[in-house]
Parts: sequence; structure tokens; C-alpha cells
Amino acid sequence: MSAIYKKWGVIKAGWLRVACGLDQLRAKPGLLVLQTSFQAYHFAPGDVVAFVPEHGLMGRLQIVHTVEDYPKGIFFWFVGDPDAVVAGIQNAGFRPDAGSTPPRQKREPKVVWKSEFPARDTRVF
Repeated sequence: MSAIYKKWGVIKAGWLRVACGLDQLRAKPGLLVLQTSFQAYHFAPGDVVAFVPEHGLMGRLQIVHTVEDYPKGIFFWFVGDPDAVVAGIQNAGFRPDAGSTPPRQKREPKVVWKSEFPARDTRVF
């Protein structure tokens, strides 16, 4: 039986970067979730081509994927060894198998938090 793998860190997806360190990567068989404070990116094994671990002062993991509507550059920054994170994801039962397949159907990221802040038009004519 595979357990769910969880790792806290910072997710950078396109221009969005939440630097509070409260973002989370979760993996289980058949599902990889990158959860930010504002939205979540869900990947099936057929959506992920590869994980690219990068070593440095902080570990960084790039998720190479085929989902057309997600940002091309999705990175997960964390404290620790990137190879250990890839091993943890694979031990949880998630293994990328997209290969070099074309993008799947269009999907929007799931919105977790939506602002109810009232706004008004402040243009001067």
C-alpha cells in the first residue's frame, strides 16, 4: 500500500510565485497536486512528462507537463534534496508516463480562493 507523499515549499507557476512557504506538493497513485494559497494544479500520470531535479542552495523540481492551459514553467522550491523528493513521489505510486505525447484537453487551474473584494472603475474621462 502506498502512502501519500507531502512536501512543503514554494510553487512558481508562470508569473505567480507565493513566497510564504505554505505551498504543498502531494502525490499518490494516479494523482500529483501542487497546491498554492490561491489555486491547485492537478496532474494525472499521463499529464507529466518528467521531473527535472535541480540542486542548489534550495532544492528545485521542475514539472515538465503536457497540460496546455497550465503555465509551461511550473517549479517547486523546497529545503532538501531534489532526488529524495522525486524518489518520494515515485514511492507514493505516481510515475510520469506522458512521454512526448501532445497536450491533452484544455484545463483551467482549480481556484481555491476567490477574492470578494469590491472594485470600481476609477478611470477619468
